[in-house]
Amino acid sequence: MSGLHYFHFRVLPAIVGNRINPSKATATNDGFIVKLNASGTAALYLTFLPLAPVNALAVDGSFSAYVTGAVDGTTNALSTTGSGFQLTNGGNGCASVSGVPPGSPCTDAYLSRYNTLAGGNASLMYSTYLGGNLSDVGTGVAVDNSGDAWVAGRTNSSNFPIATPLTGMQTYRGGAIVDNNTLNTQFDAFVAKINTNNAGQPSLIYSTYLGGTATDQANGIAVDAAGDALIVVQQHRPTSRIYRARPRLQELTASSPRSRTML
Repeated sequence: MSGLHYFHFRVLPAIVGNRINPSKATATNDGFIVKLNASGTAALYLTFLPLAPVNALAVDGSFSAYVTGAVDGTTNALSTTGSGFQLTNGGNGCASVSGVPPGSPCTDAYLSRYNTLAGGNASLMYSTYLGGNLSDVGTGVAVDNSGDAWVAGRTNSSNFPIATPLTGMQTYRGGAIVDNNTLNTQFDAFVAKINTNNAGQPSLIYSTYLGGTATDQANGIAVDAAGDALIVVQQHRPTSRIYRARPRLQELTASSPRSRTML
């Protein structure tokens, strides 16, 4: 279980994570992870993520929890590990982008992996920012059979971290970022695959923009038995489409059980 912590949150877990210290919590915009026993009568693990609301959670077979969301891009509030491929935020670039008014909100997406059987700092196994110069938000996370984490979300950063992207999806295409001196809410979806057992840049296996010339936002992601990632994307129309991440971008349609190649 994960969520957003607004006020005082009380629970008595058997194991506490690396950021349980209440002094670290802002009481307004913190994420948290709590693990309950099978009957729901006791908390087994709890940790806070100060200034890092959690939008999605996934687990693997080794009792690890993977979370993603958005963290304030103007601070380095996220607890990163030395193995992360991006150790500092990129969202503070809002102030340096021409035409973006001062104080415009920018966030970075992130991925953190926790061992829910360990306490203290030992519970944080991997943690990295995932973002560029403007706003990036993680909205979905999944873990495949190899233990790699897939993160989906939205971005309007022109320099979002990209690795072996889909053909035609190497650059941001989501429309004007700044309009009449206002930071727009136009986005492209993104998908990234991360090996949390690697360190540094090699941990980012795959990352791509996913979208057209209007706004696109990934709302969910899952991985099938073949290791392919399926992403639900909401488009500006608004409509929702399901894509399969393979060497070529494919859309699953109700009329065709097999994938239809889009690129």
